[in-house]
Amino acid sequence: MLVIGGGPAGTTAATLLARKGWKVTLLEKAAHPRFHIGESLLPMNLPILERLGVLEQVRAIGVHKLGADFPLQDEDDNTHVFRFDRAIAPKFGYAFQVKREEFDQLLFRNALANGVDARERTTVEKVEFEDGRPRVVHARDADGNALAFRVRYLVDASGRDTFLATSSSSSARATCTSRRRSSATSPASGAAMARTRATSPSTASTTAGSG
Repeated sequence: MLVIGGGPAGTTAATLLARKGWKVTLLEKAAHPRFHIGESLLPMNLPILERLGVLEQVRAIGVHKLGADFPLQDEDDNTHVFRFDRAIAPKFGYAFQVKREEFDQLLFRNALANGVDARERTTVEKVEFEDGRPRVVHARDADGNALAFRVRYLVDASGRDTFLATSSSSSARATCTSRRRSSATSPASGAAMARTRATSPSTASTTAGSG
C-alpha cells in the first residue's frame, strides 16, 4: 500500500491502514513543518483525532473554539452565533483552531510512530498502470535518487487535481484525475479512504528499489 501526500488525509489513511496490519509507505514531497493556510477544525474532526491518539496533542497546540460567528447579510453590525454544543447530540461541544504546519507535522510524526514508512522530500513523478490499475510508482528523493515502488493499492491524497501517469502499454503521457470525494485538509477524508480495500493486508505488496 502506498499513499501519496503527507497532509491530514494521507497521514490519517496511512495510520489507520498500518494499524490494520498493512505495510504502508507514505511519500511527501515537502519537509515538515511546511507552510499551509489554516486550520479551523470542527467538532466532527475530534472523534477522528481521538481515534488516531493525537487529540490531547492537538489540544496542546490549538486554541479552544466554542462556536462560529456568521455575519448577517446587509447587516454590518450583526452576526449569528452558532455554538457547537447546540448541535444535535454533540459528542464534543467545542473544536480547535490550529496552525496548519504544526497540525500536519503532528499527524506525520504519529504516522511514523504507528509503523508507517513515512518519507519526506520524496516527489512522485509518474505512475505506471497495468490493466487500468496503478502498479509502479516512480519517485525521486531529496538527493535526486530515483525510486520505484511496486504497489497493489494506491491512495492519492496529494490534494492536486491531476497527476501525470505513464501506461505500461504505451509511452504516451496520460492525465489521471484524482478521485477526491472530500477535502484533503480534513482527517475525515483520510479515515474514509482508510476504510476502503483494507480487508486483506497479508496480500499487500510494496517494494522499493532503484528506478
